[in-house]
Amino acid sequence: MEEVPLRQKALGMTGAARTVLCLGDSLTYGQVGYSYLDFMKTPDRFINRGRNGDTVQGAAARLTRYIASPRYAAVTTCIVGIGTNDTLWPTLARRSAFWARYVAARAGAPVAGRDTDFRAAYERIVTQARVAGWDLIVIGLPATELTWLPTETLAPRDALIREIARTHALPYVDQRAAMAAAALRFREAHPGASLRPYDWSGHNAARIGDALAMSILPPSKDWFARRRQLILSVDGVHHSSLAARAVAAAGAECLRERS
Repeated sequence: MEEVPLRQKALGMTGAARTVLCLGDSLTYGQVGYSYLDFMKTPDRFINRGRNGDTVQGAAARLTRYIASPRYAAVTTCIVGIGTNDTLWPTLARRSAFWARYVAARAGAPVAGRDTDFRAAYERIVTQARVAGWDLIVIGLPATELTWLPTETLAPRDALIREIARTHALPYVDQRAAMAAAALRFREAHPGASLRPYDWSGHNAARIGDALAMSILPPSKDWFARRRQLILSVDGVHHSSLAARAVAAAGAECLRERS
């Protein structure tokens, strides 16, 4: 079981530690770019269950297996951050024949193309966690720095997630707002910085090679962000350390409020 090591002693933290299952996609897993779990500063034990490329329906199916497994009997809290790929994959497939083949080749969990399907799968996650007796924290969708997937493209699904959280009285981590605030602070501290949105066009091989490079040399992640003149991401979507720290701080605040 892959876990984020406890750092209470090093960070001088006290208090009882919960076991927190973190369900999500590559933004949670943190192979390409940083995971918010790399920067969580609470006295909790985190189980990273991010999966590269996963969708809301895939996450719901995985959660069913986790709840049924005795390996997760100690879990009391679940942080859910899922839904970006339900928009990213179909948008990417329309970019070129290359990306259409790439998306088809790696297709795993089905994409929720309709809002009704997206809502049903997300509601299934909420219901399962509640039946299991787990506390639940919901993370909204991220800000992006992609020319072909601007933040506004994800806004309708983010609003749907926020509505589900409100309906069920769940804490909602406004990931876009946290990232926007971090970007504003960066711009104020670096007024002369040259920044631009990123476009994967002409970088097909580089994009596929990113995962390998960042797996072998994790410290290179922020180098990718600087080289591409990005603030919040290493490639337009996966988090830089600046963005991951901002999301972690917002998530940690929710955890402290519910302890």
